[in-house]
Amino acid sequence: PYINKTSNLRSSNIFNYIETLKYLSDKNYSIIRLIDSNSKKIDLNLKNLFNLDISNKKNKLLQFYLIKNCYAFFCNSSGPSSLGSLFDKKVFHSNVYGVNTNAINERSMYIPKKVSFDGKIMNFKSLFDLGYYDGKCMTREFYKGRFSLIENNSQEILEGTKEFLNLDINNIHKIQKNFKQKLPDSMEMKYY
Repeated sequence: PYINKTSNLRSSNIFNYIETLKYLSDKNYSIIRLIDSNSKKIDLNLKNLFNLDISNKKNKLLQFYLIKNCYAFFCNSSGPSSLGSLFDKKVFHSNVYGVNTNAINERSMYIPKKVSFDGKIMNFKSLFDLGYYDGKCMTREFYKGRFSLIENNSQEILEGTKEFLNLDINNIHKIQKNFKQKLPDSMEMKYY
């Protein structure tokens, strides 16, 4: 009953990241966007935004080097998202849809997608009670229309980015601590 094909669960709309890309550019960060032949084109004209097409075998290898040596790695749940944690980088994982995140060290942060069940946006407690985080997010029931996901919007991503860049591991924000403490012990996201 589990879904084993690639789906839109893991992807996200690049246009929800435009304000964040502009913000990072204004702060003089160099931004390398990993793309492939199916990636949506964006025309931002930012001097420090570069696209690296990993459809090319040489560039596919280059992405490992770039991620290993970057200051921070921004990802969603698709493509090379696990590489940031593999190299123990500071990771900002937006649009998390299930029980796993690639923001697994204390310098990292994640933002889950909102979940709707039968047309109503659910809070975390309700999702736990429904068994969503026990695997329902990967079952055919999910695809029957009872559950749907709502991506992080541009403001959530921008505000999350600002918080992420200012993250002080010695002074984690009370809201972050409170959120993680309320997660069930069985949910590994509680410990990241």
